[in-house]
Amino acid sequence: MNLVGVSRLTQVRLLFFLIMSVCINLVMDGLPHGLKPAQIFVLPFTCCFLLAFALFLKPTWFGELAIAAGEKTAWFYGIALVIADFFVLRQEAHHYQPFGYQWHPALTLGVCAAIALLFFLCQARVASAPLWGLAVVCSAYAALEALSIKSFPLAIERSDMFAMIQAACTELLHGHYPYHWYYWPTEHVFSPYLPAVYLAYLPAVVLKIDPRWMSLFYLLLIAVVAYWAARPESKRVVTSVLAVFLVGNYLIYRHDLYLQPYWLVFTLLAIFICRGDLLWAAVALGVALNFSQLTLAIFPFLLLHAWQKESLKKAVQTTLVFVATAVIILGPFLWKHTHEVYFGIIGNYYNFMHTVDARPMNLAHWAAQVVTPEHLKAVQMAALVTIFGVAVFAKKCATAAGCLACMTTAFLAFIMLNILIDGYFYLTFLTLAMGYLFTANQWWRSPEAA
Repeated sequence: MNLVGVSRLTQVRLLFFLIMSVCINLVMDGLPHGLKPAQIFVLPFTCCFLLAFALFLKPTWFGELAIAAGEKTAWFYGIALVIADFFVLRQEAHHYQPFGYQWHPALTLGVCAAIALLFFLCQARVASAPLWGLAVVCSAYAALEALSIKSFPLAIERSDMFAMIQAACTELLHGHYPYHWYYWPTEHVFSPYLPAVYLAYLPAVVLKIDPRWMSLFYLLLIAVVAYWAARPESKRVVTSVLAVFLVGNYLIYRHDLYLQPYWLVFTLLAIFICRGDLLWAAVALGVALNFSQLTLAIFPFLLLHAWQKESLKKAVQTTLVFVATAVIILGPFLWKHTHEVYFGIIGNYYNFMHTVDARPMNLAHWAAQVVTPEHLKAVQMAALVTIFGVAVFAKKCATAAGCLACMTTAFLAFIMLNILIDGYFYLTFLTLAMGYLFTANQWWRSPEAA
């Protein structure tokens, strides 16, 4: 392929990555409950998102039309996101005011204006050191998250995730088993998270700090490792994409998310696959499985990649490393308490099996018009088996980019057909999509370039 063709394809991928980001940031948690039927209003976003995803994976389908999407485009989109962040933070403070949320208009305006100005300078100074851009991006996210930590308390009425994590970590520190019922004035919850979540936030409980500072730290690590993995000539464009992710309206709105360490592991997984370090990728995948059961949707593709790229022997080695890593972390928690762990991460959700609770972009709502919610799992599994079957027979996982494309597709199919879906699942998807974008566009170092 000639250089012009490569340049056009990289531009198309970037363009449709940005369009997917637009859809995610506009829909966020989903449309208000008052809109009936809400899914009619979400449907155009769902269709636009799926079309953008298809063209993201297959940029040649876009034809020969000229594309002008590059580093500057990403920076200008980042500026638009920062402007929108101001209004998102304002609305958030107003909506959750009964939970103690405070609005600091002058401070918020100053922070957003400073970030927008720095982003503008970044796109203008194309010859500047790429490390400058990374510093700007990290500082921008840190400032916005610190502003949320200052203004928005972790009220259990909204942010019950961290309340649960802190309580379970406290149990671990006292030598107690964390998988049991927890009772609060507002609700009672059985410990619902896999052990890596608790281990990742244990330092915050030990240090007695707001766990969101740990989330901030993990997200900054994502930016640093993604930047480190980039080719020298691609560091600036990688930084501009990271800017779009880190100042995204939905990420800023959900200041109480706990998934940042999971995204970090996914980023490392993508880097290892890109660089051909399959055994390390297996370690990352084993760790990821201990963060979220959603990882089950993608693990077969790493094993298939090892087989199609190298050999059956490599696939077996990769499988053994993956299983060993997963068992080393999960095993001590399963010992003598298998039923409790099972109930926490799976049994908790039995009550959702009879209704579709999916307000963001999804296909589950529409599939449930054809089959009953109880049978949606079969539809979900059929979609995953189909994707895997295509990957096997068409050898789609023979390359690093192909493996990540299959992983991203499978993960998206899984969440869009799930009975229960929260909007922040799409931020995990966006992390995987970034890994594919950086790999397919050859912005990350390959083994030959390392």
